[in-house]
Amino acid sequence: MPTLGEMKPPRRLSLLLFAGVLLSACGSAETSSSSVPSGLRPPVITEAFTLLPCSQKNNIGIEGCAEHQAITADKRIDSQLALLFTILDERQKRTLVRAERAWLTYRRADCGSTAALFYGGSVAPVEFGSCLVSDDHEYSAHLHAYFDLLEQGSDSAPIWP
Repeated sequence: MPTLGEMKPPRRLSLLLFAGVLLSACGSAETSSSSVPSGLRPPVITEAFTLLPCSQKNNIGIEGCAEHQAITADKRIDSQLALLFTILDERQKRTLVRAERAWLTYRRADCGSTAALFYGGSVAPVEFGSCLVSDDHEYSAHLHAYFDLLEQGSDSAPIWP
């Protein structure tokens, strides 16, 4: 059975799909403002799972550890999005909200396809959780790059979380 580390080519393809989804969301920002309400607030990631206890003794415990890591990574992304909202104009906020929604859809599909490799086995939810953490870290890096681009050359840029 392949591990996540052995799945490099499909993950690269996933990243290409991720970029396409974000470009699509950003490209439609000016044409459709009705799908995102005015008076925007920063998006907050919510997970559908009930947090399991973390333990390295069995797969359920390892799944719990991955869930805890995903929640921590989600909170970091939430704080990054909140910071971005302090420096973006309304149009940019609408675009970011659309991109965030598209990314969450992508992340669920990406991690679902990874877990599907282990369908029926007790490691499938572990792989799903590990994938969430991995995708969150990649997205966090993308948000940081976006922030750096926005604040390039600014002496008064806020501190990145």
